[in-house]
Amino acid sequence: MKICFLPLDSRPCTSLFPRQLAALRGCTLTVPPENRMDYFKTPSQTEEIWSWLERETADAHILILSVEQLVYGGLIASRGGSCPADQAKRSLIRLERLKERSPQLKIYASNVLMRTTVSTLSRNSQIWWEQIARYSGLKYAAITEKGEKQKQAEKNLELLEAKIPASVLEEFLLARQRNHMVNMECVRLAKAGVFERLLILQEDCSTLGLQVLEQNEIREAVRESSLQEKVFLHNGTDEAGMELVLYALSAGTGMDSGVGMDIRIEWLWENRGFTAKYEDRPFTENLKSHMRAAGIRETKEADQCLLILPPRSVQGDYCPKWENPDSYTQEEYEAMAQRAASLINQGNPCYLLDVSYANGGDLRFMKQLARMTEPDRLCGYAAWNTAGNSLGTILAQILACRGHNTEDNQRFTAERLLDDLLYQAAVRQTFSERLAGSGEDVWCLKDSKGAEKLLEQAVQMHRTDFEAVFAGKLPEFSIRLPWPRVFEAEVIADK
Repeated sequence: MKICFLPLDSRPCTSLFPRQLAALRGCTLTVPPENRMDYFKTPSQTEEIWSWLERETADAHILILSVEQLVYGGLIASRGGSCPADQAKRSLIRLERLKERSPQLKIYASNVLMRTTVSTLSRNSQIWWEQIARYSGLKYAAITEKGEKQKQAEKNLELLEAKIPASVLEEFLLARQRNHMVNMECVRLAKAGVFERLLILQEDCSTLGLQVLEQNEIREAVRESSLQEKVFLHNGTDEAGMELVLYALSAGTGMDSGVGMDIRIEWLWENRGFTAKYEDRPFTENLKSHMRAAGIRETKEADQCLLILPPRSVQGDYCPKWENPDSYTQEEYEAMAQRAASLINQGNPCYLLDVSYANGGDLRFMKQLARMTEPDRLCGYAAWNTAGNSLGTILAQILACRGHNTEDNQRFTAERLLDDLLYQAAVRQTFSERLAGSGEDVWCLKDSKGAEKLLEQAVQMHRTDFEAVFAGKLPEFSIRLPWPRVFEAEVIADK
C-alpha cells in the first residue's frame, strides 16, 4: 500500500514524527523532496510540491494532506497575506481534479482554523502577537456583547486599533477572512467525497475571540451536511499529521466500521475541568474529540492505559516565560508517581500524557517516577507545546505501537522525554538566557552555528537532570535546531 504524506511544514513534529510512528507499523511514507519544502519564514515551492503530488498520487492508495502546505506553502505562510483568496480557491479546485483523475485515492486532510494572533518571528513581533491577541478578544466582545459591555469593548477596541500599525492589522484580518473561506471549502470537499476524513484544527487562541464566530459557521455546515463522523473540529494543529497517518493505517483493521482500539484512562489528579493555555474549551472536550477522530474509545476493562497528569488547578507554561501558578507539593508528586508506577509495574502497556504545563513536561514528576519504575517500561510519553499537540501525539503512538513496546517504540518514547521534557522544560530556559546574554534574538537567530555550541553547553549543564529522568540509563543522542529559533529542537536517540 503506497501512502503519500504532505506535511504541514518541515519541522520534526509535523514531518519526522509521523514517519517515525508509521515505521512502527512497518510503513514507509512517500514524502516531498526536502529541498522543495519550507524553511522557517520561507514557504515551500508550491508548484514543485504540486508536481510531486500529481506524479506520486497517480498510483497511490492514500494521501495524508495538509491543506496549509498545499495552498500556502506551510503553516507560517498561511498566517500571512501573500496568497490571494482566489488563488487559494483555485488550489482546492485543482485538488478536486486530482481526485477525479485518481478515484482510487483516499484523501485524509487537515486544515487549520487560524490562531487569534500573528506569528512570533522575532523579538519585536512578540509585541504585535500580544496586541493582536487582545484585539481579537475585544472585537469578539464588540460583536457579541450588549449594552454597556459592548460600548466599553468598542471604546477599548478603538484605543487599541490606534496603537497597532494599519498594515499589521489589515494583513491579519484579510488572512482570517481568506482562511475561513478555505475552512468552509474544505467542509464542502468532505461532503463531496473528496476527503475521507477532515480534521479542522483550532490553532492558538483563548476562550473568547474571533475564532468562535468562525467555529459556529463551520459546525453549522457540518451539522447541516450530517458530517459529524467525518469532520472533526478541536484544539490542536501540529499533531494532525500523526493522527491522520496512524488512523489511515488502522482503518483497514476495522476502525472505519466503529470497531476501534480500546484504552483505559487513569487521571493522576482529579482536575478534569481545566482549560489548557492557548485553547478555548475544557480539555475533556478535546480529549473526546481527538479520540473519536483517531478511532480510539475509552473502556474500563482495556489492557492499555493512558495516564494523564493534569495541572493541579491552572496549567503552567514554559514559553515564552516560565509560569508556575499552582505547583504540586512534594507529597502530591510522590502519591501520583506511586500510583503511576503501580500501574506501569503491573505489566500492562501504559502511556503518559503530561499536560501539567504548556510547552514542556513536569520535570519534578518524572524525576519522582524514575525513582519508582524504569522509564523504558513506559510505552509512550508526550508533553510538548499545547495540550492538544501532546494529546494527538500520544494517541498516535498508541495506534502505532498497539501495546508492543519494541526497541523502536522505546526509542521514540526516549526522544519525547529528551525533547518534550528535558529540552523544553529545562535546557531551553538556560539556552535562551545564554543566547539573550550574547545579544541574540531567540525567536530569529542570526548565528545558528554559534547557537548550536551554546546548546551543547546548556545540555551539559543539565546532565544531572537527564540522568535522573532516565534512572542511569541515558541513551546516546544528538540534538540540533531544525529552524533558527529556540522554540523546538530535533532530538535523535541512537539505536
